[in-house]
Amino acid sequence: MNLRLAAAILAAASTASFSQTAPARDPNVDIEDAIRSTVDSVQGINERREAFRGARELEALQFEEPAATAETAFPGAPDGQPRWHYLAKPLVGAKARRTRVADGWRLNSLGETKDSAGFFSLRLPYPTGVMSRPKIDRHEGFSVRFRLAVMGENHVRPERAGISVIVISDDLKGVELGFWKNEVWAQLDNPLFTHGEGTAFETGGGVEYELRLIGDRYELFAAGRRILEGSLKNYSSFGFPYNQRSFLFYGDDTSTAAADMELRSLRVEYGPARVAKTP
Repeated sequence: MNLRLAAAILAAASTASFSQTAPARDPNVDIEDAIRSTVDSVQGINERREAFRGARELEALQFEEPAATAETAFPGAPDGQPRWHYLAKPLVGAKARRTRVADGWRLNSLGETKDSAGFFSLRLPYPTGVMSRPKIDRHEGFSVRFRLAVMGENHVRPERAGISVIVISDDLKGVELGFWKNEVWAQLDNPLFTHGEGTAFETGGGVEYELRLIGDRYELFAAGRRILEGSLKNYSSFGFPYNQRSFLFYGDDTSTAAADMELRSLRVEYGPARVAKTP
């Protein structure tokens, strides 16, 4: 969608739908950011900016809360879980597809590698107020549990993955994990978005994972066994969405990789009791 047109639609929607008593917009959801073009000479950074550009358009244009049956990604999850919002890029005509499965989603972006698609936990400007999302406090401890099966994955660069899980804490430290068919690895923050620590691991079967953040470190467990650990990163110099506090994402966030995945039973848990060290 033409971004100037998006701005015009936004202005019209604001006039029609909001009174003077409408809640103030979160400065992190500044519409100017939605139409600002960022020029960057680094190829990999440009690709990632392009992949997330549609998320800014979504923030600018989506004013109605999606139906819970459509956007609550993991039925049966306990109270206090984040609300998820699906975005595919391009916004119109994307070949990436999502399909509801019993307790999660199947997401397939293999039809067009340049497409990107995934689920975000974001504050969006609804008429009823600013939607909340769970606070990710790495000092108190935070974990994300999920069951992931990688049916297929292609990448054309060694620092990209067709499946990413991003967890950013309230102070902007966090980690982005990439999943290949035979490896799980972390994106570095220096140099930014390059292949960091990883472990050989077969991801094709449905595996129960737990990603723990505590203090300055993260740990990834698979079927109860720790398979990867490292220091938390700070990707916020990139800008949106890595400068969003308590941000969660899963899916395909790049135009140089794609995947067919099933992600089920995702839930977040809070506090030190949930992330106690495993011997």
